[in-house]
Amino acid sequence: KALKKNYQEPTLEEAWLSLLLWKQSSSNEISMIKEVLSDNAEAVSEVKANTIRKWKQSYEVDKVTNLLHRRVRQDISGKVRRQIVIPNNDELVALLMKKYHEDRAHGGISSTWQATVKVVWWKGIRKNVRDYVMSCQICQL
Repeated sequence: KALKKNYQEPTLEEAWLSLLLWKQSSSNEISMIKEVLSDNAEAVSEVKANTIRKWKQSYEVDKVTNLLHRRVRQDISGKVRRQIVIPNNDELVALLMKKYHEDRAHGGISSTWQATVKVVWWKGIRKNVRDYVMSCQICQL
């Protein structure tokens, strides 16, 4: 009974954060990137120097959420946008493509891709979005 009184239903944002952290921790590659970014000596010794340099330029771990983000320049002013990194072989990829495609009223490839990369990124995202939109039965009508 005491547990029921103290339990609070997580907010949607807390549930999403928890899911993303779990998905990232389930990915060997994402875990390795996070270890390298935290300067874990053992992890660093397993990775080539140019890969470490690339990862340190491209990625950062959010100090509050502990999520891995990809940094990309948004425009010529140099403003940097952060994208949450999703494991590319995860079922979340299909769900995210569906969400961003349908949220845009079945907008085309470019619209779906632009909406998706504002928030998330995974390896192969451009091809995945293109293939998803081209196979959408509603869009083919």
